[in-house]
Amino acid sequence: MPSNNGWHAILPTLNLSGMALPLAQHCLLESVTDEHLTLLLDESGASLQSPRAEAQLADALAKHYGRELKLLFKLVALTEETPEKRSLRLAAEQQAAAEESIRNDPFVKQLQETFGAAIVLGSIRPRTEPGKV
Repeated sequence: MPSNNGWHAILPTLNLSGMALPLAQHCLLESVTDEHLTLLLDESGASLQSPRAEAQLADALAKHYGRELKLLFKLVALTEETPEKRSLRLAAEQQAAAEESIRNDPFVKQLQETFGAAIVLGSIRPRTEPGKV
């Protein structure tokens, strides 16, 4: 299920890399207080926790909020869509749209009718915007 959790807006602004990025992508924001920031970590990302990744994430969050925050994680089975799950869903939707576009393309249909051409679904890739992967 798509999520409106504020974490989806915050995460891209943190400029994370290394293991901190996948750790953060498996989280949702639970709360922020003057001293603490609590993230809900989906069980699927439990193995991504490490002192170094947590420290990198805490540093990025301190810069974002303009103050040091104690970073807390709650390991849960999330039903809301994490940034990781959203990314996977969007990629699957783009792939399905690309395949549908090829199946409905008049030129492709003509090739199929005239030459018995077959669509190799695994060879279809969605178009990406310049500068995006």
